Amino acid sequence: VDLLLWAKVVGASGQVGDLTTNIQTAEGPVMIRHGAVFLDTGGVEELPVDAPYVYGHLPGFVTQRELAQALDADADMPKKLDTLVFIQCVGSRTAERPFCSQVCCPTTLNQVLFLKKANPEVTLFVLYRDMMSPGFSERYFTEARRAGVVFVPYTTDEPPTVAADADGGEKTLLVRAFDHILGAPIEIAATRVVLATGVTPQLPAELAEAYGARCDPDGFFAEADSKWRPLESLADGVFACGLAQGPRDIATSVVTAKAAAQRGLRILARERLPAATVTATVRKALCTLCESCISACPYGARQLSLAETAIEVNPALCQGCGACATACPNGAAMLMGHSRRQMLAVVDAELGK
Repeated sequence: VDLLLWAKVVGASGQVGDLTTNIQTAEGPVMIRHGAVFLDTGGVEELPVDAPYVYGHLPGFVTQRELAQALDADADMPKKLDTLVFIQCVGSRTAERPFCSQVCCPTTLNQVLFLKKANPEVTLFVLYRDMMSPGFSERYFTEARRAGVVFVPYTTDEPPTVAADADGGEKTLLVRAFDHILGAPIEIAATRVVLATGVTPQLPAELAEAYGARCDPDGFFAEADSKWRPLESLADGVFACGLAQGPRDIATSVVTAKAAAQRGLRILARERLPAATVTATVRKALCTLCESCISACPYGARQLSLAETAIEVNPALCQGCGACATACPNGAAMLMGHSRRQMLAVVDAELGK
């Protein structure tokens, strides 16, 4: 295992089984030849900077991560707390960031249960839009309610607001919300307000594009197919796992990493990689070099050869999708590899109409 610190990918080329990556390190440039690449760039906590929570401008505001760090640093901290308010979906499930980060609600349930166990007298409120407790974490939601944690739903039309408490004292923050069960507004004087912030991916678009992959509109890795090829890009040999792929917890990240490694072994365990059963070819006599097929190919498997004055197909990259044959105006692009039985079945189906 070679670990390169303070390194940045500045360029990449090649194809599956024969990739070349140029890396800039503190000691100078490094070139690596490899068979596959795994994008595992992770994610970061999205800190709220807009109203109504004005994070960083009032004392007592903390994020889930900051609360966890404070609890680790001071074992007696729960006994010093009086009233805490957790606000869910801060910066998530909005027009700008429409996805659910998946880890916020389970983290809140874990923290309120920890606080209640360490200090049964502490008062805890959770203001939420929807409590997402996937899998077996649903039981923690039930345990928290039985422990006395108060859950108050809110809507995006009337989100909670936080202001400085004019009365001062230990409870420095005043949280206002509308309780739809009571049908009335409520006010909570709190010593801490914990913001359940979302996850922001750290996958640079230029890094993904260097390997022929791409990012989705939210900045996560765009998989080839969400059901059949969820760990791969359209460019063969390029995989992703963990938070680079989408919001998830540690356990799910480990599962995707193992699955991506298994897919990578499919490539690395072979000395030679067979081409796809169905690949494209070019009838040079019909080709006018319009290059329509090059822009239509989603795999980057076609290029113009100036030496041969012809369109060339890389069989290692071609997936036989047929996009080139559809785009070619002269019928010069065609697919090879279909059996006679398949072709006759297509002819029978057409004649049967």
